[in-house]
Amino acid sequence: MAPFSTARSWSYRRSPGVASGVSRGGDDDATSSRRICKAFASFERRVFRGDGSADVTLDDVSIQTLSSDRMTLSVDLDLGARVTELIDHATGRQWLLTGPRPGDTSETVVYRGAASRGWDECFPTVLPCSAPEWGGRLRDHGMLWGRPWRMVAAGPQFLQACYTGEGIRFDRRLELSGDALTASYAVASTRAAPVPYMWSQHCVLRVAVTDRITLSGQGRMVGDGKGFDWPDYPARDLSRVGPEDEGFVLKSYALTRSSAFAQVSGPKGGLRFDWDGAKVPALGLWLDYGGWPEEAPLHQLAIEPTTAAADDLSDAMTLGQERWLAPGDTHAWSVRLTLLDPEEGLAR
Repeated sequence: MAPFSTARSWSYRRSPGVASGVSRGGDDDATSSRRICKAFASFERRVFRGDGSADVTLDDVSIQTLSSDRMTLSVDLDLGARVTELIDHATGRQWLLTGPRPGDTSETVVYRGAASRGWDECFPTVLPCSAPEWGGRLRDHGMLWGRPWRMVAAGPQFLQACYTGEGIRFDRRLELSGDALTASYAVASTRAAPVPYMWSQHCVLRVAVTDRITLSGQGRMVGDGKGFDWPDYPARDLSRVGPEDEGFVLKSYALTRSSAFAQVSGPKGGLRFDWDGAKVPALGLWLDYGGWPEEAPLHQLAIEPTTAAADDLSDAMTLGQERWLAPGDTHAWSVRLTLLDPEEGLAR
């Protein structure tokens, strides 16, 4: 049984020249979704507006688009269900760092600048490491990104998709409501023995020097071996986004034992992440202002709610922050993203 319930509110249209045989009625939504994904080579992609109308274009089956009166979201199911667009209708701001599809998504891939785009999910590790419980080496940034997911259910303002492999089912349901987006997660195991894991939301943002970063609910932070209280990193105020040529890069972590939020905001609007520290007990913050990768530096920032204040599963286990998923168990959690109105005062 799927970890989430489904609703009968999504629509599709058969593309010209493709054999029919998928019924609108009679099937439950999960069954209908599977049949559609299997039977169709392409969809008419419908971009729904808040009033229920839609723009329709023929598109690749893997791209799914959701829209509310405040935001548009695009998801590439074939590329690990990567969210490639998160657009604020009020300001026109595209919040995610974009780029060409990465050419290498193999088991031995190295996750470098070409891959560090959009919003991926990292599970059961972020950086590659050895994990005997999983049978050996874990792939860079985990098993989920860059690999095909399956659509389970969809509508104008929601999309549930899952990845199934290696004895794991990982579900994510994205649901829009006005200026808010809720990402609900569930992971289940059919493996023969318990396995450890960590998860990190890997949402790579486009930022400007006029933006400011605000954190709340986190404890003392650690980055590059240094402990500090936000935002006072040695010789730098981390709340201020740096210029593209600063040459600065830092990954830092903090524990979030209760409700927490992190946001980027400025004269072109803001984006806020909220989560429950009881289920997502840490925050990773990736700041890259022209410092990485060395061969083609990027200007990016990632707010990463995570289950462990660690770069990889091995380090999480050393810290005692790994989670164990037993056969037949399901673990669930959620993160809410909210668009914020422009804050002109932050431009000064």
